[in-house]
Amino acid sequence: MLVDIEATDDGEKTTRHEFVETPARPFVALRVDAREAEDPTATILEEIQKHDLDGAIARVRYHIAEAQVADVDTRRLREALGEAHAVAALERDVDPAERERRTVVTRDSGLEDALRQYVAQREELASVEDDLVEAALELEAEYDAERRD
Repeated sequence: MLVDIEATDDGEKTTRHEFVETPARPFVALRVDAREAEDPTATILEEIQKHDLDGAIARVRYHIAEAQVADVDTRRLREALGEAHAVAALERDVDPAERERRTVVTRDSGLEDALRQYVAQREELASVEDDLVEAALELEAEYDAERRD
């Protein structure tokens, strides 16, 4: 909008306005869900290449799993956005990895209970659980016997 304000000879003011169209850069906003992709960088690049970014302002938001963070090559993504006038953002949205909750062992837990809780968290020890518990209880009995002597 162009506005002219002029004072006349008699002290009055006149205004005139005119709409002036100005060129604006296009804004290209991309959202890419690459959580299921074997190669998240390739998936994001494919989406970038689908759009005309020449002279545009670009924003890319990509969604990945925590395990994929190291697989995204942001340098290649920035290179692919090179024809854009500006990159407003290259935003990463990460789904955190599912964490296994650890069992809490307190001072009141007995050796057998604490060991069984530990083994329950380790699949590779499941087949030898009873042997581990038996050996631990034998060591505990030996230790207790030595302390009494």
